[in-house]
Amino acid sequence: MNGGLALTAGALYVGTSETTAHINAFDYDGTPLRPGFSFRGEREEAAGISGLCVDGDRRLWVADGTGGCLWGFSVFGKRVVRVPGEGEDRTGCLGRPVAVASLGEDTEQELVVAGRGRRRHALHLLPVEAGAGAGRSLRPQGHHDKLFEDIIHVDTLEDRILCCERGAGRVQVFERRDFHFSFEPDGPKDAELRCARICEDGRFVCAFGGERSSLVLLDRRGRMMRTLAESGEEEGRVYEPSDLVLERGARDSAARIWVLDRDGCRVQVFTLEGRCHGSFPEFPLRRE
Repeated sequence: MNGGLALTAGALYVGTSETTAHINAFDYDGTPLRPGFSFRGEREEAAGISGLCVDGDRRLWVADGTGGCLWGFSVFGKRVVRVPGEGEDRTGCLGRPVAVASLGEDTEQELVVAGRGRRRHALHLLPVEAGAGAGRSLRPQGHHDKLFEDIIHVDTLEDRILCCERGAGRVQVFERRDFHFSFEPDGPKDAELRCARICEDGRFVCAFGGERSSLVLLDRRGRMMRTLAESGEEEGRVYEPSDLVLERGARDSAARIWVLDRDGCRVQVFTLEGRCHGSFPEFPLRRE
């Protein structure tokens, strides 16, 4: 999966990567807001963006699945911290981070960080001041003896945490850090679950990849309500989506969904009713 999206007040951050990682900010209509920044690994090795979020203090956090670490930056690109991944399957070892989300506000902020592969300790809660403590891991399906099946995406809303497992085609939902329920989202047959976000009313927006890529709206139990976009590379369809973010607090006809697809080469805007407002005209930005 190539790239990530993060939404904050008035700005959409778009992260893409090949061997160099790039982060740019846009307004909601796709106009660049400020010069972006790029980065590579500690010794100029390749860096990748597989997950992206913004915390309550407007710091950018990047799950670098290529470099096997978690990065923290200011919105202007100043590096704040680098947290290396560790391979052991135990609490405090992030493995190879592939997804990140911010949870809470002010002094109670935490990061939800997911590691790749079949792991018992694949979903961690870390202090937002990464390195201030080892953090702890959440129990897969509420059991200490089960495994997460290759988490690919995470999301948060208030006290809820969501993770998408690519290996199981499953979404797990946690409330107050405890397992709440899980479901296998309705979607096209043989399509691969890529990412999901929680709506304020408990519904879900999910994106699927593969030849039958799609964007769908699900009810609170993960059952199909409507298909928002079918597979295709033309405008108004999606193909190999990497990430999505949604506008909360608006009615379905107005609430916008931003989708990064075509291997990180396009950002399109949809509504919860399935209307497409088009794609960002200046994306992807040209590089020197």
